Amino acid sequence: MDFETMYLQICGLAAEAGEYPSEFTANKECACLSRKIYAARQRLGRRLGTSAEDADLVLIADAYERICLLVSKRVYFLHP
Repeated sequence: MDFETMYLQICGLAAEAGEYPSEFTANKECACLSRKIYAARQRLGRRLGTSAEDADLVLIADAYERICLLVSKRVYFLHP
């Protein structure tokens, strides 16, 4: 299976369920962490007087998602 399909399935972003279950279904650790991140973004946005969609808050979250993708790719291609 190619990396992108596997990654999308594990992240719960695939159009259909596949061989790899999502790590973002209710009560899984990734889902809980994702909710905590979004709640923190909302709190920070309120403190800054902006919103959870403040450009810098979005940049932080997006950068961490990108880092996870890059590390995952590295592991996948090192250990096929």
